[in-house]
Amino acid sequence: MSIHLLKIIRGFAVEGPTSLVVGLLRAWQREEIRVSVVALGAAGPLRDTIESEVTRLGGTMIIIPTGWRKTKATAEKIRQQPWFPSVTHVGAHLLRADAVARHLVRESKLPYLLTEHGLHALGEGPPLTKPFVRKWYRDSFPPHAIAAGVSPKVCGQLRELLQKPEQIALVPNGIDLTRFSIASAERRAAARERFGIPRDAFPVIATVGSLGAHKGTALSVEILGRLSRRNDCAPHLLLCGEGPLREEIESRLFHWKLEKRATLTGTLDDPADVYAAADVVVHPSWQESFGLVVAEAAACGLPVLTRAGSGADETAAPWPLAASVAGNEPDTWAGSLMALLEGMDNAERRAERAHAARAHAEKNHSITETAKRYRELLERASGS
Repeated sequence: MSIHLLKIIRGFAVEGPTSLVVGLLRAWQREEIRVSVVALGAAGPLRDTIESEVTRLGGTMIIIPTGWRKTKATAEKIRQQPWFPSVTHVGAHLLRADAVARHLVRESKLPYLLTEHGLHALGEGPPLTKPFVRKWYRDSFPPHAIAAGVSPKVCGQLRELLQKPEQIALVPNGIDLTRFSIASAERRAAARERFGIPRDAFPVIATVGSLGAHKGTALSVEILGRLSRRNDCAPHLLLCGEGPLREEIESRLFHWKLEKRATLTGTLDDPADVYAAADVVVHPSWQESFGLVVAEAAACGLPVLTRAGSGADETAAPWPLAASVAGNEPDTWAGSLMALLEGMDNAERRAERAHAARAHAEKNHSITETAKRYRELLERASGS
């Protein structure tokens, strides 16, 4: 089947949904699929990357800034594009893009695949906590469309919200396993030098994600504080991300005299060096639809500590490759982290666990398999 897919996305920020779009674009080949992209906002550092991949796949990218009141008008602008008559399928990510797509496919009757990333859009926060919005979401979902959840958790939310189980499918989030891999000793040393980490630091703790309250980032600083009081380690914290809590985090580090034990990298387009420098990843986020960081860490052979019940714990590998912690007590988190790292000073055991974590990622989180599944669902949507 010849496919020209129109993907509607929110913008170009470095976040889970956009990272998935980039991964899918890189995994597809021009002979199997052509992709055009409409972005509803111009902000974000991944714009050039996405445009380059769209060009490689023979498509076109346009930007149409869109507010909630302009979704219908935006759909009309898309219909007027000279390449639109050749579009065979429509795909969308996140709620506003979905609203535009619904207007579009209602008129065109094109097969539609919504990729739902969950949480804020599915009842754990506005706007879908409002009954009338939930009713709109359910009643306006096209009968010839498929809703793909990125995790079993999201699929469960979709079943509850749409009440149309036959139109719901699982498309697990995927990562590029060539981009994220077990670091060699040389790369590890170079990454630590890049971030100014002392050679004798252990454990080097990485936390990747926005510096916001919902990500629980401040807890990583608390864990650092607890570990710095111990005599059996010399911890260092790598915080990769940006957000409203940055000043508060910097203030805490200064107040507790931990500023030399922490590196704030800001937002990085590619966090691979962060994983290369780390001994363990702490992901204390309160709620995740998937937990992309957890999959990336596993692909890099790293143990991961997550919050129990967050959703990211469902993505993590089994013990002793990963562990989850209930509650918000820093001493408990610090103790669990050290238990997770027990025996990691033995090079043979460290390598054994790293390869086991990598095998888990290869089995469960390959973007190649995700892209294959996505295409299969496009073909299924054509049949419906």
